[in-house]
Amino acid sequence: MSAYETNRNVLLSNFTSETEFDFGYHTSSAGEGPDTVYLQGLCQADVEPDTCWSCFNNATTDLPKLDPSFSYSFNNPEDAKDAASYTRALQVLMEKLRNQASGGRDDYKVAVGSETSDKSETVYGLAQCMPDLSQKDCNDCLQNAVLRIRACCLNKVGGRVIELSCNLRFEKIQFYDDI
Repeated sequence: MSAYETNRNVLLSNFTSETEFDFGYHTSSAGEGPDTVYLQGLCQADVEPDTCWSCFNNATTDLPKLDPSFSYSFNNPEDAKDAASYTRALQVLMEKLRNQASGGRDDYKVAVGSETSDKSETVYGLAQCMPDLSQKDCNDCLQNAVLRIRACCLNKVGGRVIELSCNLRFEKIQFYDDI
């Protein structure tokens, strides 16, 4: 087993119910030099701490199996009734949320909101960055995530794009509590 794998295993095994989350965010590391392993995790801002911890805990078993570049996207398979109008509303919403989240506080970079299409279909959205990102890095990360919507979720009523340092989600129903 390599030093990196050993450090990764130590880091994941030290993850316990005592782990602290600041606004759903946790970071830690193990090892030294080029074999240092870093762990960052981010829960949706409205998730209760116990639920967040449980999700993090479950994820620690899957982490060694995942691609370290960690960029995933998936969609709700339902098509929008008026795809062109819904897509325009989604674009307006994501632009607004990207700007709000990237301009957020240093410890809390999240934005939620909704936009209504010409045909009175409402799209709800969330954009969130790791709180340690600069405004520019958060903005860039979310911009890349927004661009990926076209590839994964074109004309769909919902979808998620999860990047290494940010994520976004949109749905035709409100999926978040007030933040």
